[in-house]
Amino acid sequence: MAGAVGGAIGNLLVAAIFGSAELRKARRSNMRRCMNYKGYDRYGLNKDVWQGFNFEEGLSSVKEDERQRKLAIQAKVASLIQPDGKVLGR
Repeated sequence: MAGAVGGAIGNLLVAAIFGSAELRKARRSNMRRCMNYKGYDRYGLNKDVWQGFNFEEGLSSVKEDERQRKLAIQAKVASLIQPDGKVLGR
């Protein structure tokens, strides 16, 4: 019985970790595809700047008001003038 419970818990953890990674991968892929289709270029940001308003949907739940605030910041940054940096691949 204990082995079955331990296995079930292990399976849930694996599903949560890999499921979360797959959600992030799909979100990034969809964003890239959409931006490319609409003619947008992508540029990198300093990691410290990006971490200030980035969030990962999945394991850590972000409250909806915080999620919307960070999405608004991401949109504002994305709409700024073209930076001098290198264009990232599409």
